[in-house]
Amino acid sequence: MKANAVVFSAKEAERFGHNYGEAASFWTPASDAIEELETRLPQYLRMYPPADDRPVVDVFAYGRQYYGVTRKGLKLVYLNAFNRPESFAPRWKTDIVDVQDGGSNYFQVYFDPATKEFIDLHYNGKA
Repeated sequence: MKANAVVFSAKEAERFGHNYGEAASFWTPASDAIEELETRLPQYLRMYPPADDRPVVDVFAYGRQYYGVTRKGLKLVYLNAFNRPESFAPRWKTDIVDVQDGGSNYFQVYFDPATKEFIDLHYNGKA
């Protein structure tokens, strides 16, 4: 796993469960799942840039928060990414960063380690 990243355990992720309208279960992603996600992420973001904002150039300069969630029967790794992680220090390593706007400075996506596919990429809107 590259710098500027944290993996939340299943127990830690349960604190963020209020974000799911359905019953969800959480798990701790293995390092190989995170490595696979990080290997594929830059190309995926180049293929799917934000429609109304600048593209993400160096995703590894972003803060990245990972946790595992089972959604609709699929075990997925959730990624919450945000630019300038130093502006959220030190809390970003213990609490989910939740920003409502900011464009491509903030994005979220799920990754399926079984199929090695990304699901539901969402860039924040612009204020």
